[in-house]
Amino acid sequence: MDPNSKLALDLRRWIEALTMRSLYAWRKFVKDTGLSVPQFGVLVRLYHDGPCDMRTLREHLEISSAGVSQLVDRLVQGGLLARFEDPQDRRVRRLVLTAEGCSLVERSNSERFRWVDALLAGLNPEEREMLGRVLPSLIAAEGRLGMVSNLSGCSVSDPSPAIKVPKETP
Repeated sequence: MDPNSKLALDLRRWIEALTMRSLYAWRKFVKDTGLSVPQFGVLVRLYHDGPCDMRTLREHLEISSAGVSQLVDRLVQGGLLARFEDPQDRRVRRLVLTAEGCSLVERSNSERFRWVDALLAGLNPEEREMLGRVLPSLIAAEGRLGMVSNLSGCSVSDPSPAIKVPKETP
């Protein structure tokens, strides 16, 4: 497809608009929580990808061990993350979202997409139906490009780890 076609240009404009709306709402929400963007990024990463160890998080964030420890310490102290010993390797510290951390990310998602309801309300029934027919194909095509992340929600190994978190060991 010609990257300068009207369809390609319109799609790029749409992506830019929704990205800007989404980022603006997300940054406002994060600011209102009192957390930094990197701290909230840790919560989002664990929400989508599930529990991980400190090393994996450090590599994902591309920061020093001290830097990741400082980020994690504040989130643990705030009750948003739990840190516990890995049962298979006691030297490894695992991280999991608490129920409060999971809820905070879900509230940020709601705020981030609140404008979608207003957008859909501004479309007539025929436009909404047409969009409903086309979007599944667009979503499937994006999926074939390869997933960047798990977008399904609070991904955790146990259905209720946000509630049944192992006690932190010293």
